[in-house]
Amino acid sequence: MITVTPLNSWAVLSTSILINWEGAAILVDIGPGTVTKLVEKGLSTSSLQGILVSHSHIDHFWDLVPLLWLRHLRNQRKRLKIICPRSDVPLMEWCTKVSQTDHPVEICGLEAGGETRLGKLVVKSFSANHETSKQPLGFTITEEPKKKLATEELTRLGVPKEAWRKLLRGKVPPNLPGELSDYVYQRQRRVVYAGDSRPTKELLGNAEKADLLIVESTYADDRARGDALRSDHMTVGEALDLALSAKVKNALLTHFSMRYSVKAFQESVKEFVRRHPEAPKVFMGEKVFTV
Repeated sequence: MITVTPLNSWAVLSTSILINWEGAAILVDIGPGTVTKLVEKGLSTSSLQGILVSHSHIDHFWDLVPLLWLRHLRNQRKRLKIICPRSDVPLMEWCTKVSQTDHPVEICGLEAGGETRLGKLVVKSFSANHETSKQPLGFTITEEPKKKLATEELTRLGVPKEAWRKLLRGKVPPNLPGELSDYVYQRQRRVVYAGDSRPTKELLGNAEKADLLIVESTYADDRARGDALRSDHMTVGEALDLALSAKVKNALLTHFSMRYSVKAFQESVKEFVRRHPEAPKVFMGEKVFTV
């Protein structure tokens, strides 16, 4: 199970999402107020395995210092890996230094197209179309492929449980119709984080058929596309158009401009889904959900 905990949705205040991927805890960006939210919600910082920093705007990295400081005070010594654009490595090193932590921190700088691992998860980076001097990145997080059984179909056919294990080993019981691929499939879940970005072909390609796309949607009103173009951000309509075109299963909207009310974003999402009933399931706000 992948549990997703949005810690803040507002652009100026913070951008941060906590993902718990079957025991591997990852923070996706770590803007101001992230540590306060973690403490308020009773979420542990000791199990953190990695932090993905998309770029060096303050609302995406500023709480790295208090997080490292808190882990230092609590004597949380589990190795923490910080993944960021290669150009931001000196900044991440500065954060580590001023936090006064003496605990193991690994800083991994990536160029677009780079790859690294967080335990059993593979993290790949791609270019985001935001302020180019910041060399912003998006990330895909993918698990190792796992064999899964079509349990509903096997139950419907009355296949005994002892035969299920044989199927996983590649053996089809004699009287079972069809082929192995009818009952055993590969599952490889993928989460994509866009950071701050305009919609691009590269983002679309990386998001294709993702289990979850975390995507910025700064402007609630599509009439603000001019502002979105000038600031290298997206409107709700652009973000959901992207999610729909990529055929993602779920979309989490983040990075809301404070010029709008929460209701304005909710109404924009409702209207888009009304016009596009085939749209993915859409999440927003700080509601915890699973994918």
